[in-house]
Order: sequence, then structure tokens, then C-alpha cells
Amino acid sequence: MAVGRVIGWIFWISLFVIGWIFFLAGLWVLVRDYKVLVDTGDWSPITLYGLWWELNQSSVDLVWAVAQLYIPRLWNPVIFPVLSWCWASAVLIVLGWVILRSSARGLTLRTASARNGPAGLSSRRGPASGLAASRAWSGPDSLRPSAPGGATSGQRSTVETPYIRMHLDHETLVSGRVVRGAFAGDRIEELDLAGLLAVRRECVAERDERGAQLIEKYLDGVTPDWRDELYRRRASAAPPASTADMTVEEAYAVLGLQPDADEAAVRKAHRRLIKQLHTDQGGTDYLASKINRARDVLLRQVAGQAR
Repeated sequence: MAVGRVIGWIFWISLFVIGWIFFLAGLWVLVRDYKVLVDTGDWSPITLYGLWWELNQSSVDLVWAVAQLYIPRLWNPVIFPVLSWCWASAVLIVLGWVILRSSARGLTLRTASARNGPAGLSSRRGPASGLAASRAWSGPDSLRPSAPGGATSGQRSTVETPYIRMHLDHETLVSGRVVRGAFAGDRIEELDLAGLLAVRRECVAERDERGAQLIEKYLDGVTPDWRDELYRRRASAAPPASTADMTVEEAYAVLGLQPDADEAAVRKAHRRLIKQLHTDQGGTDYLASKINRARDVLLRQVAGQAR
């Protein structure tokens, strides 16, 4: 794992340096074109092909010969006209800017992961503050707000599912809150890894697939290694048994309630136990399914008694 992280740092830093090289090279070519304009009064920016020819004519001849031999139908009508038409300064500046932006995002993710990695996963503070998360996370098209689950106001928007409400700015996460379940009212950015995984389990159990996707994308942005940790915990957990045949007596025992417990007591006990299901305290998906099943059994029991 440590070697992989070092390689990741080296990759993103190298990409960042390459981006600056392209960007500065583009500025240098632009200054050169301007000097030609001042000297001659004619604006004739050098093209990619012209710059390549000036820098290394022999490599141009070699590539030309190989292209004519193997890809003449691609080189003559497509590649060569593009090289001969595109301004070298514009291409280098744009390419450098794109690489710089991508590498800056990668370095931001690495910084957030290093700051809130395995050593800090059990802390109460979440994987990243709102600002760090806003720079690290970008949702897919499927998570963009759409009526009636999302509302848009100017350049800010809200994505809402049965369990999760996320506030976004330019499709970038700003903040979020859990609206249902054991963590109702808690802010997403203030939950630790175990709490976020517990919310994700609730979303999956209650078939809130979009909410589970939001949590997963948030975790991808601030704690990229969270899936490895999840698989490790699942592998160490006992194989789950079926909970479909749970009796009312078993449900009372699971939640630690008396037979006269009402709906409020059932929900309170369920919330308390689910919050204790942080995997660093011994919780597993199996225990979560048992507690959720016990809640469902007792809520049906209470509803039947009220009729």
C-alpha cells in the first residue's frame, strides 16, 4: 500500500511538472510569434508542423516516411493538415492548462487522503472539511439534480434522495446532510469513515441506490482507499445468516426492548444500535441487517396492535 501511494505521488507530481513545461513552452512560442509580428508587421503564428521542423527536422522526416508507409490514409487527409493548421502556441498552452488542472485535482485528492487516511479514520471528524471535499469530488451525470429530487438556484444546486441531501456548486460537492435513518441530521463532512459506511449500508438496505452512489462518490473524492478497507472488513466478518424468519420475540431481544415497547421506543433503539455499528467497534453488515430486520418486524407488530 505504501509503495502504491509513493508511486501515485510521483505520477501526479511528474504530471504537474509536465503541465508547466507545456504551458511555459506555449507562452514562449507566443512571445516568439509576437516578436515576428513586431519585426515584420505580419501576424503569422508558427504551426505545430513548423515548430517541429525547426526543433528537429530529422525526426519529422522519419515520422513522415513511416506514416507514408503504414498510415497514408490517416496521415495525408487528417494528421498532416491538423499539424499544418493548428497554432503551436495555442495547442501547447491549452494542453498545458488541461494537464495542470488534472494533476492539481489528483494532488488535492492525494493530500486529502494523506491527511485523513488510515491513521485518522477512527476520529469523529470526517474525511475532509467542506472546502477540501468541494475541490476533491465531482459527481457523474447521473447525480445531477433532476425534478423532483433536485432543485437548482443559480449556479448552486441540491441533489436530494430519500436518505441524503447534497448541496453542489458547479457539480462539485459543497456540503451534505443525512435526512433519514440512524444518522438523520448529521452532516456528511463531519462523519468518519465508519459512519459514512453505515449510512451507505442504510441506503443500500432501504433501496436508496442514488443515495448510496452519492456516499460512494464522496468517499472516492476524500478517501480513495475506502473500498479496500470495506473489503477487508467484509472478509473478516462471519458469513451472514438469513434474517427473513426472525420472530417477534427475537426482534425484541435484538433491540433490547420489552414486549410493551411502542413505535418511538423501537425507532430509538434501532437508531442507538445502528450508531454503535461502526466497524472499528465490531460492527458488520450482518449485524446491521439483523438490527434492520428486527426494527421492521417490531414496527409491523406495533402497527398491527394499533388496529
